[in-house]
Amino acid sequence: MIRLSILMAIYKPSMHLLHKCFKSIISQKNINFDEVEIVLVFDGKNTFVEKFCIDFFPKNLKVKIFFQDNSGLTKALNYGLSKCEGKYVARIDCDDEWHEDKLSLQLDYLNHNSEVYLLGTGWQNIDQFENKINKVNRIIHSNEIKKELFIYNFFNHSSIIFDRKIVKDIGGYDERFTYAQDYILWSNLLRKKPNGAALLDKVLVNRQHIRSSFNKKSKQLWASCVARLNLLDIETISLIGIKNLFKSYLGYVFLQLLQIIKIETLFNTISQNDYFHGPLSKSDHFKKNKLYGYMRDFRLKFIEEKNYDGLYIQKFKNGNQILLHPITVCQTGLGIYELYIRSKLPFYKEKFLEVAELLVDLSKKDNQGIYWEVPMNFKLFNLDENFRSGLIQGQAISVFLRAYEISKEEKFKELALEAFNILNENVENGGCSRKNKTVFEEYPKIDKIQTVLNGLIYSIFPIYELYISTNNEKYLIHFNRCIESLEQDLSMYDAGYWSRYSVKNNSLIYNNLASPYYHKEHILQLEVLYELTGSELLNNYRKKWAKQKNKKINLAYVIFFKSLSRIFQKILSR
Repeated sequence: MIRLSILMAIYKPSMHLLHKCFKSIISQKNINFDEVEIVLVFDGKNTFVEKFCIDFFPKNLKVKIFFQDNSGLTKALNYGLSKCEGKYVARIDCDDEWHEDKLSLQLDYLNHNSEVYLLGTGWQNIDQFENKINKVNRIIHSNEIKKELFIYNFFNHSSIIFDRKIVKDIGGYDERFTYAQDYILWSNLLRKKPNGAALLDKVLVNRQHIRSSFNKKSKQLWASCVARLNLLDIETISLIGIKNLFKSYLGYVFLQLLQIIKIETLFNTISQNDYFHGPLSKSDHFKKNKLYGYMRDFRLKFIEEKNYDGLYIQKFKNGNQILLHPITVCQTGLGIYELYIRSKLPFYKEKFLEVAELLVDLSKKDNQGIYWEVPMNFKLFNLDENFRSGLIQGQAISVFLRAYEISKEEKFKELALEAFNILNENVENGGCSRKNKTVFEEYPKIDKIQTVLNGLIYSIFPIYELYISTNNEKYLIHFNRCIESLEQDLSMYDAGYWSRYSVKNNSLIYNNLASPYYHKEHILQLEVLYELTGSELLNNYRKKWAKQKNKKINLAYVIFFKSLSRIFQKILSR
């Protein structure tokens, strides 16, 4: 058996991904772990994750844990490499996963091919919600590795096993590069030792693929230019390789320019690509007849700090104030609950219940029930600060019902029922409901109906959850009445080529077309409601809007008019 070191640099870890990564390591088949050491390097002190690592790995495994002071991933890798003792080093990033036969297949290959010092595999890209994106798997003869690497980097970092001594002899990772340091390393190796790299034509790694910021992407492109120049010689030169080199350089220059004029900020604003909106996906743990996954996956709402001693919920800036929004608390809680049911880590259970208690602390109460106030005004909907919202009431119900499910504390069920009382009370009486208590307002105003579609659906959904949790038929009857009302009103949210955000009238500073983000959210919500109700009308709108989403002319039209209204909004609000 070849002695092996598994090297991982832990940098801003996400706990549920780290859990999956560790699990994939100890689940390797046909491996003698007596000959394996696991080397973990933390880029910064992290007491909670350190304890998790110690508790997670079986005591018979050799696990070495080291710390460095926030010096970056590349330096962490070199530091970890200096602590490795195995003949070979297997790299894995803390957000990736190995397939169960990954190490055994590679070690078997190395046993029969002693001249190989760098061995990679194919991999599969998955998104933040574990949906498969694509597979990257090529058959490349060893003699063609250097030439093909000049074209693009097909050695995924988490797929690699390399000879420790050979990598150390060339100085390890180049610390001048904070991104794509692996591409630089492979190019340095192959420049000095052209023969000895190989690639298994098997997909053995799941890689988290997340859209990079312009800054990160530009640095990756610059590193890829340097790596290609390292590999450039008479044997590697090719038209496609030179073309890719120039494309990378031009891409680097272009992204540098975009950063100077701050175009990324504008792009994120229009696309609503920010923390408070974030990626949209239905929870794949959602169940029709069981209180389990929420209708939407909010996992990415939970931002895990390097210091895990406290609960972290993103705050937002309102003028000179830094505020905690009750809806962010609710959605962060639902995200942590999703993490808990996936991993069963006690950490997530504890944090979720902390969110539920925080929600109680932020609440107010009157003789009708429990409620929350939005700590800001909303001029677009003519609301002063400290207004109540059906969206908050509804999602708070969902949080409390799940807190009851996992804690069995009756107080949480009682709190859910009290939150429902305010949700179900008429707007005129301080509640959020209209139209015989079948329509709920995210932005309630006594003298004006301005129903927001996504907020309405998020307010209807917990009524079904109350039925599931209490088994009381009155909630199912109420839910069905709300669905009938939604079916009658849904045409008001249909612009013919796109969905509308609300029924509030258009004005110079307000356009009621849904942004691309909310249009996609409407489609997701209707998909869930169709699954619960079997309503063909809801499904027809879902399919219609999904088809319209993919038409570029519709998207361009919406972006133009939404941008125009934002411009007028800024001008007239000065």
